[in-house]
Amino acid sequence: MAQKREETVSNESVSKLFKLPFFRGSLTEAVGRIRSFATGSQNGLEPIVITPNTDIVVQLEDVCNSNSEFHERLASAFLILPDGFPILMASRLLDGKLQSVIPGADLMAKLFESSDAERVIVVAPDAITAARLILYAEKNSDLILRTIVPGDLVAGSEGFGIFVQQLVDDIQSFSPAYVMVCLGFPKQERLSLAAIDCLKSKGEMAVPLFFGLGASAEFLAGTKKRAPKWMRKIHMEWFHRMVHEPRRLIRRYLKDAIFFVPIVWREWLGRTKSK
Repeated sequence: MAQKREETVSNESVSKLFKLPFFRGSLTEAVGRIRSFATGSQNGLEPIVITPNTDIVVQLEDVCNSNSEFHERLASAFLILPDGFPILMASRLLDGKLQSVIPGADLMAKLFESSDAERVIVVAPDAITAARLILYAEKNSDLILRTIVPGDLVAGSEGFGIFVQQLVDDIQSFSPAYVMVCLGFPKQERLSLAAIDCLKSKGEMAVPLFFGLGASAEFLAGTKKRAPKWMRKIHMEWFHRMVHEPRRLIRRYLKDAIFFVPIVWREWLGRTKSK
């Protein structure tokens, strides 16, 4: 699978970092690529868009060792977008190819605002976010939106399997162009891949494009406060989030800082030795 990905994107605009081929274009170019999904040949790529930030890169380092199949499938995603300033800085050190970060919330907002009456399913983390997201879509978009709230899911549990089937049933009845799963990594990616496998096994319809978008639905809905534009422009959104969610994020950011630097160092050493 990974070899197939390399052959498919060898002449395209990607930057290979941390065993992932990151898209190195702009937000507008990413949206154009997404719009081409339904009409283009996917050449074996997984029909999913992922937006790794520093925390996801750190988690994927462990996943690569413990669950190589899951890692390979994510590395074969239709589009992998860099969501985090540290990834951009790492690229400048390692290959200098990434142009900018593309946060999941910016991508989701852009797809909503530029919609041409597409049908979209959003798997939201809670009922309040789902209700407010519908209001946001009505004011800011022409898309036809359906939201689903799964409750507490544990991968591999009976409840997880039941929700996968519920999601697949909704996809078959609603025929969306996109399915945006906003539950956080790795739950949203495991759910997306399970639904993709189920849809492919049925073979009754084209598989829509899935997205793993973390807190993006909450930012658009307003159930989580996003950093103001000036903070995002100077790449300080992480600080704003930490101030508003200190109990959850201080520990995570500390762990990411401890583990991400060695990951970048090993990548730099590997590239230096291969020259």
